[in-house]
Amino acid sequence: MFNSFNKKIFYFIACLSLSVGGGSAYADDTEIFFSSGSSTGNTALVRPNVLLILDTSGSMSATVAGTGGKTRIQLMKEAMVKIITGMEDVNVGLMRFTYKNGGAIVYPIKHIDDANALTVSEPNDLTPTYSYTIDASSNDAEQAGTAVDIDDAIINIPTLKGGGTTVIDQVGTSDNDASQSGSTVTTTAAFFNDGALEGARFTGLSIPVGSTITSASLALTRRSNIDAGDSTIISGEKISNCVDYSSPGVNELSTRKAASPTTAFINTNVTPPKFETSDPETIDVTSIIRELVGGTPAVVNNAGVGGNPLCLFSDSTGNGSFHSFDTSSTDAPKLTVNYTAPGANTVQETGLRFSKVEIPQGATITSAKLILTGSSTDISTKPKWSIRGELATNSVTFNAATASGISGRDHTAASVNFTAPDTTADTSFDTDDIKTVVQEIVNQAGWCGGSPMTFFITENGGPLGDTRTIHSYDSNPSFAPQLEISYGNASGTGCYESTETAQISGKYDDAEEKSNGDMSLTSSDLDIGSKYIGLRFTDIDIPNGATIIDASLTFECSGDSTDGTPTFRINGENPTDGDADIFSSADENITDRTLTS
Repeated sequence: MFNSFNKKIFYFIACLSLSVGGGSAYADDTEIFFSSGSSTGNTALVRPNVLLILDTSGSMSATVAGTGGKTRIQLMKEAMVKIITGMEDVNVGLMRFTYKNGGAIVYPIKHIDDANALTVSEPNDLTPTYSYTIDASSNDAEQAGTAVDIDDAIINIPTLKGGGTTVIDQVGTSDNDASQSGSTVTTTAAFFNDGALEGARFTGLSIPVGSTITSASLALTRRSNIDAGDSTIISGEKISNCVDYSSPGVNELSTRKAASPTTAFINTNVTPPKFETSDPETIDVTSIIRELVGGTPAVVNNAGVGGNPLCLFSDSTGNGSFHSFDTSSTDAPKLTVNYTAPGANTVQETGLRFSKVEIPQGATITSAKLILTGSSTDISTKPKWSIRGELATNSVTFNAATASGISGRDHTAASVNFTAPDTTADTSFDTDDIKTVVQEIVNQAGWCGGSPMTFFITENGGPLGDTRTIHSYDSNPSFAPQLEISYGNASGTGCYESTETAQISGKYDDAEEKSNGDMSLTSSDLDIGSKYIGLRFTDIDIPNGATIIDASLTFECSGDSTDGTPTFRINGENPTDGDADIFSSADENITDRTLTS
């Protein structure tokens, strides 16, 4: 390809020349075999048969670390939606299986684009659910007074607290605790085990800058017997943003401990009967947390402040052990910090923007909710929220340089009042149904599916200081706020901005024509410049009369070329029946076709 270019302008036929972005879904151990088709136009021969086999055994109810409490089957459902949405011109079937008993074919292999195909769904679940996640730092923000903050790892809804408060955080993922024995580091061992050095990382403290630490304790839950004379030395990693242990190197923990140790440490002698029950036992770590957090600008280290993580080390002796996240996620190390924040409580407004909500204009919304993930455990208050949306057809990102950048936007008349539940660190919860808010947004005359959609959360009459701390995108993209919407398919006929992708899928879908009219259907590359090139893309699902925003063709070169700067002319085929035929060996089968202007 690109080996030679002549001076003439040539026709480059793209029967439907579209490649307009799009996402990808991947699966392991998947092989799909394509037939080469036939020159008579039997396109059914080029459709692969794909049987999707889904595991619905009991193990699929287990939660997956780092997903905000989602189960394996929930994640599989989300992956299935992405895979099926992106499929075109294939035959697909569905099978399920359970432990030992196998399973059944729940849907036979059929053409996925067949308009007469039946719908496979769960009982009483006949409307699809669409899920969206905050995908950038500038898509979640807080406004206190007129100041807008887009970088805080923790979102305080609806109040930024002042005065005294307590925050509880527990190790929430396998990568947030680790054990080093000798020079080897693992994230799956028990805590306080066989004289090893352990690390525990806490990500959801969100202590305000300038706070005074009044007390702090580390809770550990016994996993095996603790012998008399066992001991541990607790210390901290004195940096503001300690990383997790997802890719540990040799001597990872001992190297980090030696590089940035706290001056303060706690030497705890473990003697029976102190650790003879499975109840959590506490170790006073106040002096360590005070050093890590600090109390005035002159000594602030910022560990655990705002959304920053905080890391502790345990250098233990003996053969007993406590639970890590992997041995028991509910009994993993837990840190409780009592502090007094500077200043008074400040009511603030939170903005959550979802960048591409693919709900058509005028669709009938059947349900909608926000899914938020707590950054700390909080059961002491019952904050009351009011949730509204932005009445805009193209909501822009948040900007810290824009005063009143949240409150100054147009809000929907519709609102939903919601009392926030108790929260546990790294566990998600749903708001009440906000379909009335979403309905007002999509009913706008200028709304088009695929546009951004923004929501606002404010205080609604609860006691000042009642709040929930929520993970933002900056804290952990896996815990970022989510939006789920369901709508009736029959109502989704309004404006909708979508992306369509297609790739050459058959032997007779690309071709070359020489200057004398001879056709080639079997060339291993396409000589653009010296020949006329034809490309045919199948199953382009674009409604008649749709407005094309942009379109592009993407090629992969088969060789290197530095011969000048070639220019191309690209035309599409404009067939009278609306359907472009496959290419054949008939002379001038490219240039004899009707072209677009």
